[in-house]
Amino acid sequence: MPRKSKFRRHKRKTRRTRRRCRKGGNGEQVKCCMCETMVDKGKTFIPRKCFTKNMQKAHRICENCWWSKFAEENATHACPGCVKDLPLTEDKQPNFIDLTDD
Repeated sequence: MPRKSKFRRHKRKTRRTRRRCRKGGNGEQVKCCMCETMVDKGKTFIPRKCFTKNMQKAHRICENCWWSKFAEENATHACPGCVKDLPLTEDKQPNFIDLTDD
């Protein structure tokens, strides 16, 4: 009986993990700053100017608004959330972990 090659096993394993990692966001819902609908965090984009200013708390734009409104050639590429003065996206992970003993 012929042995299965290690290459096939390895390829199957990496394909499975790649799909899992691509999902992103872990089902966390955030609000699109253009259409103001709740969207999965893994399916959103962050404007570059807002990301450099606010990092992970930056405003997010859903894929539909990004490709149909924000990324057009004649559109302004300023963050629409910053222009509207919307609150930043809440980051559920703590910024720091306190390791000191009290």
